[in-house]
Amino acid sequence: MTPEQADAELAAVHPRDAAQAALREVLRERLARFPGHGGSGSGGSFAGSALDRDGTSEHLTTTAFVFERSGRRTALVAHRRLGMWLQPGGHLEPGDASFAAAARREAAEETGLGGLLELALGGMPLDVQRHELATSYGRCTAHLDVAHVFVVPDGSPLVVSEESEGLAWFAVDDLPDGTAPDLPPRLALASALLRA
Repeated sequence: MTPEQADAELAAVHPRDAAQAALREVLRERLARFPGHGGSGSGGSFAGSALDRDGTSEHLTTTAFVFERSGRRTALVAHRRLGMWLQPGGHLEPGDASFAAAARREAAEETGLGGLLELALGGMPLDVQRHELATSYGRCTAHLDVAHVFVVPDGSPLVVSEESEGLAWFAVDDLPDGTAPDLPPRLALASALLRA
């Protein structure tokens, strides 16, 4: 995925409110400002762009909200470095064809659900978010995150990865202590959309 392709994906998103619209424009501005070593208008390469984890202090990332098909339970990862429960997700890689493809790859790596993951909500992102990072992350100060929703059959077994301290299914209305503060309303929204 190039910065131009990423921008086209974001341009196609219909934000649900003014705050989401403003944040989407922050992500698009970042892509325009850091197009990669290929330069703007020439297909800009991934390296050095706002998609590259080593390219800028604030770069785009991807998230996967993984739900059982019923929409009642979600898979959360105990993040080793942050010490909290989060949705699967991470950095984009040069071979990722889209934000959704990157989110699927991250979810497969972190949950072991692989081929069971089915993109939901018509393939459109649930939302975009900006996450400030602790100083322990070095030069990286924020993640600008694009979130997609996936479903799997109810009761699908999870396989924890080496990156995480734990992995489990949780009811959306009964999340564990230590859940990231912005997560409950986002999960509630995703669950409601899945069950609508």
